[in-house]
Amino acid sequence: MQPAVKSSFDVAIWFLDRARAEDSYLQPRKLQYFLFFAQGHYAASFRGQRLMPSIFVIDEAGPLDPNLNRAFEQGRPNVVETPLNEEVSVFLDAIWRRYRDD
Repeated sequence: MQPAVKSSFDVAIWFLDRARAEDSYLQPRKLQYFLFFAQGHYAASFRGQRLMPSIFVIDEAGPLDPNLNRAFEQGRPNVVETPLNEEVSVFLDAIWRRYRDD
């Protein structure tokens, strides 16, 4: 089964852009939590379907996608973004609203 989004970068960038639109900064570790929660909630909402092609590991600080974590070490990577469809954007908006203040 194909994930709903072809690249995890697009989801990460969506969260970063959302934070910037609200004039806030999304810490790298908190970005990892958003990605993890989004993946889990999406699977729960859509019969196990994956939101994005990410696999998370748990370290002493919590969940993270090691590939995205590495790619964002020096800040936002220079990648061509693919716009997300409306269904995914609405879903991510709900995740953002639920967890942004935690």
